[in-house]
Amino acid sequence: MMGRSSTWILAAAVGAALLPVSGSAQRARTDRHVVLISIDGFAADYLVNPRVPLPNLHRMAEEGAQAEAMMVATPSVTWPNHTTLVTGVYPAKHGVLANGLIEPATVGPPMAINPRRTKEELCRFPTVYDLASEAGMVTAEVNWPVTRGAKTLNYSFPDHPEPLRYTTAAILDHLKTIWLLPQATDAAFSALGPVSRDQVWSQTAAHLIRTRKPNLLMLHLLFTDGIQHRRGPNTDEAYAALALSDRHVGDILQALRDAGLRDRSSVVVTADHGFSRVTRSLQPNVRLHKAGLIRPAEAGKAAEYDAWTVPEGGTALVYVPKGRLNPELLDQTRRALEEMEGVEKIMPPAEYTQLGIPERSRNPQAPDFLISAKDGYAFGGGQTGEEVVQQVDPTGSHGYVHTNPKMDGIFVASGAGIRKGVKLQRIKNVDVAPTIARLLGLTVRDVDGRALEEILVP
Repeated sequence: MMGRSSTWILAAAVGAALLPVSGSAQRARTDRHVVLISIDGFAADYLVNPRVPLPNLHRMAEEGAQAEAMMVATPSVTWPNHTTLVTGVYPAKHGVLANGLIEPATVGPPMAINPRRTKEELCRFPTVYDLASEAGMVTAEVNWPVTRGAKTLNYSFPDHPEPLRYTTAAILDHLKTIWLLPQATDAAFSALGPVSRDQVWSQTAAHLIRTRKPNLLMLHLLFTDGIQHRRGPNTDEAYAALALSDRHVGDILQALRDAGLRDRSSVVVTADHGFSRVTRSLQPNVRLHKAGLIRPAEAGKAAEYDAWTVPEGGTALVYVPKGRLNPELLDQTRRALEEMEGVEKIMPPAEYTQLGIPERSRNPQAPDFLISAKDGYAFGGGQTGEEVVQQVDPTGSHGYVHTNPKMDGIFVASGAGIRKGVKLQRIKNVDVAPTIARLLGLTVRDVDGRALEEILVP
């Protein structure tokens, strides 16, 4: 007999099986190479900020193409947007709504995020690396989300709570040779600081370029995200992290030159989201507790949850497990949250299409409704204490809806197949995968974005 989690995953898998195949490899260019670099939390306006030293990115923009901004997907968090970057579709189609699978919890609150699921369990739409693999190309990723167990990756070092457990043997052999990581174990890797982890990831990507020459390599750098969460955006600490990420970009460019691939390679640098300054933390589950919709355990009786929110920074996903059977619970939850300080808007399923997130009938992870925070506020997951917590020092957050310009990321591309001196206005991150596919001679179908023909050499 299957448990709740197994049934949940089966439902997602059935939905995925109903999706159309999205590509063909008939025109594949196996002589081409594409490197996709995501710098987490790299907001669009940093690229023109004179206080941020970015010599490699500025040189790439001068020699190739850039956009004023790149609009991301809702919710503007890491795993959904990295999946959008490589599929060309919004979460409504690819199914990733959080940094893991949102599934029924075995104990406690009714819903929880599980970051340990495989790529097949999480992603419901073919990726550009799937298409490249089908075409006989060599594919690789370093710290890219939603890749654990992907059969279409030749080399993988996934973004996962236990990354080395699922890392390709050839990469593990390399990790044993670098001084930063004395042992190729998850314990040793987790003991590293965020600066060292970015160094390991960039060195690994450079090593793969020099020794394996993948047709498609994806690299995700993360220190820029963590420092902005702690210190906030547009701070000296954030500028230093961004400058270091630019240095890592330079290392990748040098690796391409060392491998003799630069004239056959396209390099795309982008981000999953921007950042917003936060001074107040909202605790919607505290509000639900006070409204009697969450009842704590007492006298041997388990806690009861008529409603529950999963925070994602600037938005929160709201679940009312018995809402379909008892619409009054939906109304009570909505009334409780709409009166809360810092809540900007409550968005029902009727607005999901324009947000690019799925309806419940197509994906069991979909919330009963979505709430967004006002500027300066972000949602947290506390169940006790104050509803609104005034922070001593400002921090940073993301996760806001895609229409918020502070969530826009960068887009810079240069190299083979990229026109020189092209400047675009605001593009969409669903355009990245179709553009990469075009550079590799692959065909995508049923995507939400388009190839950026303006930057491509005919």
